[in-house]
Amino acid sequence: MHTFDDEHTLCEESLYVKDLLKTWGYNHVEIKLLKPQRYDSAFNSLKKHGDPTLDDTLTTNWEDYNQFFEDHIPNFDVMILCSHKDIGGSVFSIGGLAAFDPSSMTSNFQTRSIPANEMSIIRSMPRTPPVRETVQLYDDQGNHKGSRVITTEDKATIINLPGDMQDIALLMHLMVKYVLNKHDPDFLNRIFIKGRTNQEIETDQNKRKLLWGKYQLQDDGQYSLEIIEQQHAYQIEPFLTANCIVIVPFAEQPIQVNDVIYFMKIN
Repeated sequence: MHTFDDEHTLCEESLYVKDLLKTWGYNHVEIKLLKPQRYDSAFNSLKKHGDPTLDDTLTTNWEDYNQFFEDHIPNFDVMILCSHKDIGGSVFSIGGLAAFDPSSMTSNFQTRSIPANEMSIIRSMPRTPPVRETVQLYDDQGNHKGSRVITTEDKATIINLPGDMQDIALLMHLMVKYVLNKHDPDFLNRIFIKGRTNQEIETDQNKRKLLWGKYQLQDDGQYSLEIIEQQHAYQIEPFLTANCIVIVPFAEQPIQVNDVIYFMKIN
């Protein structure tokens, strides 16, 4: 989804996502080229008037953009789009897609450059007929309580990650990893760990924050947390030196030294 990508010079965000997925155990990972969607009406109007700045190799017309998803949805269970902006509107208008369950997303996070609620998660229409299975229900004493029908649907999940390298790295670890492990009911309990801060942390009254940090296991078995300073867009040092992501809750007052907050390991 980057304008200047070509077959031999791919953006670092796409390469990072591919490498990270492989470290998570996903072996079949491919990078596909897709330029941002073109606003055909405006483009054609400017082209008609001979605008010399136009370059149709930097964008994708609507027909080809739509066809890209139609071609790849049958072959990939998850498609992750790396882009510099929220392209959810254009993806949502593709006929073969349906909205992802919004109740499964936590949108009031804030990353380094953009709010994470610009992240889009949508699912395709069923690729194969749904499978329905009747499951018998029993209580703890083994008494039969009834039954229910479980429906399994085969759909592709499409995730758009807008922002710079730090945004995409944060969202991959926090959001994408959760989406990929939704089938595990204990996943969130395992990855979110409590730690004590060793510094005061500014908070936002309305949004949680995701910050790069460093954890250290203390002699008493508890974790201490340090927030890496100078976390701004396109600064590579926090991304390279961090070993965790700290989730700062929304609050009116700053987080104080020795307060307990949650973090997740990324090393």
